[in-house]
Amino acid sequence: MASLSLAPVNIFKAGADEERAETARLSSFVGAIAIGDLVKSTLGPKGMDKILLSSGRDASLMVTNDGATILKNIGVDNPAAKVLVDMSRVQDDEVGDGTTSVTVLAAELLREAESLIAKKIHPQTIIAGWREATKAARHALLNSAVDHGSDEVKFRQDLMNIAGTTLSSKLLTHHKDHFTKLAVKDSRTVYGGGCSEMLMAHAVTQLASKTPGKEAVAMESYAKALRMLPTIIADNAGYDSADLVAQLRAAHSEGNTTAGLDMKEGTIGDMATLGITESFQVKRQVLLSAAEAAEVILRVDNIIKAAPRKRVPDHHPC
Repeated sequence: MASLSLAPVNIFKAGADEERAETARLSSFVGAIAIGDLVKSTLGPKGMDKILLSSGRDASLMVTNDGATILKNIGVDNPAAKVLVDMSRVQDDEVGDGTTSVTVLAAELLREAESLIAKKIHPQTIIAGWREATKAARHALLNSAVDHGSDEVKFRQDLMNIAGTTLSSKLLTHHKDHFTKLAVKDSRTVYGGGCSEMLMAHAVTQLASKTPGKEAVAMESYAKALRMLPTIIADNAGYDSADLVAQLRAAHSEGNTTAGLDMKEGTIGDMATLGITESFQVKRQVLLSAAEAAEVILRVDNIIKAAPRKRVPDHHPC
């Protein structure tokens, strides 16, 4: 009986497949990070474009740098990659923008998680740290939001700035009605150019310095993932991202909360003066959706693929 209990037992039908523990987690990380790497070169006002070719009778060619369009037109087989694709689709339906940012941020969080797990930090410890980091980041974002809803002149200028910032990274401008409705629904704005991400990262780093134990390490990784967004924006523009992000981080540490990346000049600029603003609702949704998706994927310890259905011949035709 003892030898029987040690024998592996297969409880699945023929054709079903199972990936367990580290194998499942590694498969999830690889798939999600690959999706992030696919679209991250399109991030920012100087992001690169992708050519999408469809085959078949109605073959077509499309040139775009819109993350939602790219992810909508590719077929993925990896379960974790599908989670990110679905998340980007929800982001596009809900707020109409931030699809590339949310995918890249989720992928960067998982890249950091992979490194932490290699250091023997438990996934639940990472998740606990991330949840506290998300609260701190959301609070910092809320405090930085500006609301000009009661001032018609300033509100109109905010609308123009949001349109200019958002559409500068898109080839297709047919979403203008969606952005207008979005701005009217929530008139709050935040500064773009990596300013908001650096502001949130600074708040998370401060929280990590006051937090004992391994959760602080998870918080630091969260802040690092946030800082990757301005890094990627600078890289895509062909600038020295290490130097620019170091300058931006120093500016925020000194209390310059409106500092961001000026991609026209390749320097650090004042986002308030330059009028580089984004919708608060979009930025908040990017933060919450990316953190939630990364947490969902990080909690996976088993991937079960069901056996394909077999067609049974009908022996009793009508």
